[in-house]
Amino acid sequence: MGGAFLALDFFRKMRGTHNQYWSCECPACQCSADLGGEKDFEELTEDQDEITPGWEEFETTFSPAGFFCEQSSLQLVGTGELLAAGMNDEIVEVQEREINDEPDYRND
Repeated sequence: MGGAFLALDFFRKMRGTHNQYWSCECPACQCSADLGGEKDFEELTEDQDEITPGWEEFETTFSPAGFFCEQSSLQLVGTGELLAAGMNDEIVEVQEREINDEPDYRND
């Protein structure tokens, strides 16, 4: 029973330490689990021709850093452990945003 409490404590600490969180399948029990990661970089996608005028499409790349499954109490920390469990070493999200054409005013 002590291990379950330690795992739950790890989960609570992990929940506030990463830039982004995703729900994913646990490699141990196939239940829904939490994966946290850090933002690496953001860039515009190459093909902007199909995007609505006034909008741009961009990709954000994240590096997963921590994993926790409440059902199996599996916890993974760092790229090495995540890769050993068969998880990806990067996550890419593609989104659109409105282009902001307003000038940057600096009142220095």
